[in-house]
Amino acid sequence: MQTYRRFEVVTITFTAACFLLFCAAGAHAQIGYRAHDEERLRPTRQAALQADRTRIPGLIAILQEKPTPTRFLAETTLLSVAQLGATDALPAINALIQSGNDKNGRAIVEPNVVHAAIAARARLIAEADDSPDTGDPAQAQAKLNRFYTVLEETPTQINAGLLAYSSAAAKPTGADVGPQYPVELYAVRMLADMAYRSAFKGFVSLPGMTSINFDLDPRSALKVRLAPLSEAERAKWLVQDLSHKTVTADTEEAEIQLASELGTVGSAAAAVQLQEMDQNPTHYGRAAFNALFGVLSASGGPERALLKHFEQNPDPFIAEYARNGGTSDFIAGY
Repeated sequence: MQTYRRFEVVTITFTAACFLLFCAAGAHAQIGYRAHDEERLRPTRQAALQADRTRIPGLIAILQEKPTPTRFLAETTLLSVAQLGATDALPAINALIQSGNDKNGRAIVEPNVVHAAIAARARLIAEADDSPDTGDPAQAQAKLNRFYTVLEETPTQINAGLLAYSSAAAKPTGADVGPQYPVELYAVRMLADMAYRSAFKGFVSLPGMTSINFDLDPRSALKVRLAPLSEAERAKWLVQDLSHKTVTADTEEAEIQLASELGTVGSAAAAVQLQEMDQNPTHYGRAAFNALFGVLSASGGPERALLKHFEQNPDPFIAEYARNGGTSDFIAGY
């Protein structure tokens, strides 16, 4: 959403007032369009998490929409079709990649979306083998090799692109938005997700993975850190890490989402941790309670009833967090 600076004036002319009303209306229209897309984010993501292949035609239809959906919905849809192995989506993905410019030289599809599509295509083709994921290291290595072949980049090139982006993003420019996400950032996030969801728990140790500097992208580093663990081990690590948080930022929200995606395993671990925190509340910050309330709320397990107990907490902030279901907003994109 565009932010308009406030100007202190003594007298506002009729023209200026009309201009301000026009800006407000435009911003409201933008909110309405984004809100419409945001309503579709969670079900789009759930299609992949629930391995619901019956929803693939609907996901393809989103990629084919004109105008192209907002970046976050497009990114989320691309990740979902890649995780589902929906090779039927390749024509729509290729159309995004080849969209080019309009007659005025402007990109028809936002560059971020094009770059995300390139990484999604590489994964879809890499994992197009019909054989089930059995945890065979040779099968995993073959998929990884195909990913690099289709992407047409080496680990060295990916590291270089990721480092250039990280350096540019760290420099203050005064602009409202940071630099465009490069293909390499989406490729690293796709590789991390492949490792995280692979039946082969040694995926992160394969040649072609060990040379990638995942630490340059916290979201990717988190998945790589958790990839070798079982679901129960992932849940325990996530809720314990969240219990020590004092703020809720992008990395913390990614942890909340991953814990929530573990379903009842995640909510059970969160409930155990919250019971410990309830006994020793001074050892934990409010942000930690808020984060774990979010895991309970989003997971939807029977442990969600524990929120009722915390609604009576003597700390008014913690009580309010419990009533609101904690931080459980869906994290869009890769």
